[in-house]
Amino acid sequence: MKETIATIPLMNAFHADDECPFCYLEREAEQHAISFILGSAYMEDDIRAKTDATGFCRHHFKMMYDYGNRLGNALILSTHLKKLNQELDDELAHFTPGKSSFIKRMKHTDVSSGNAPKTPLGAWIAAKTTDCYVCDHFHQIYGRYLDTFFDLYKKNEEFRALFEKSRGFCAKPVHSGWKRARKTAAFLLSLTRKRPSGNVAAVHEKVILNLQGYAVLL
Repeated sequence: MKETIATIPLMNAFHADDECPFCYLEREAEQHAISFILGSAYMEDDIRAKTDATGFCRHHFKMMYDYGNRLGNALILSTHLKKLNQELDDELAHFTPGKSSFIKRMKHTDVSSGNAPKTPLGAWIAAKTTDCYVCDHFHQIYGRYLDTFFDLYKKNEEFRALFEKSRGFCAKPVHSGWKRARKTAAFLLSLTRKRPSGNVAAVHEKVILNLQGYAVLL
């Protein structure tokens, strides 16, 4: 099979003999994003403007700290906090408390639930606690990996044989591919038509039982 720049990461994942090649790809994409932001990219004005505005989630900022580039982390955090303080001052200057009952004021607001903040300040705080530049960057990379996988599985018989020899895959990558629902459904239906053998067989049966209903939802 002739490899290209687009297929090399995917082929490496399947040749790595990992428990789940998609989880392997996810880790690689995440590490690539960390290496990118703490490489020379953090000195570029357009990248710094994005990191200043978006910020980082707790998980990825810990990864950035562990990466070891103290100067890069210090510069990124310095300008991000400056931007954060400027935005907070602006939000507070225009803040007007909304009307609510005494009972509602006593209730705890969970920003992770479906209860969206009722004020612009609350919406701003919710966004700042959930937005992450690294998450956005590596999800774009991982999304391209998924597209490449579906394309190879559909068109390349050699790749399908390689897939059947793998150990299977976790349910999480299929869930991640839900945004590509038609491709995911076609892939799952193809698995139901051709039962694999070897190590992937047992995992395959569980995946089909739990996930083949996805196709019905289309």
